[in-house]
Amino acid sequence: YNSNPTIMKTVIAFTDGEENSSGNIKKDSIYRITDQNGVRVFTVGLIENFKHSTPVGMNGDGEADLVEISKRSGGFYYWAKDPSVLPLIYKQIYEQIMKSYNISIMWNGDKLPPKGTEVTAMVRVNVKGMMRTIYKKYLME
Repeated sequence: YNSNPTIMKTVIAFTDGEENSSGNIKKDSIYRITDQNGVRVFTVGLIENFKHSTPVGMNGDGEADLVEISKRSGGFYYWAKDPSVLPLIYKQIYEQIMKSYNISIMWNGDKLPPKGTEVTAMVRVNVKGMMRTIYKKYLME
């Protein structure tokens, strides 16, 4: 964890599809923590069975939670058919984090709201045609 606000906080979570159901981690707690701390979760499904994922890599049996968690937190889901593709996936995630965020402020009006006014910023991220929209509330300074 880094408290520097200019660093995008990111988690990469992966599974082999064999859910052990520890019961200690619930999706609601993941959402609460990611919202509170501004963390994006990129998920990786290490699943060799092609029938496990229909269509491949998207919302197949056992992957729906991974897709939902990444989408809800502003990250993306990646499907790994075997461990050999993990370096490529990690490189794609790294490039997504380091190179593809461009934020600009557009305002509908002649002047900005007064200091202390709460505003909501909307950031849209497009990776190979998959769009994620992230909303973040700020106080005007």
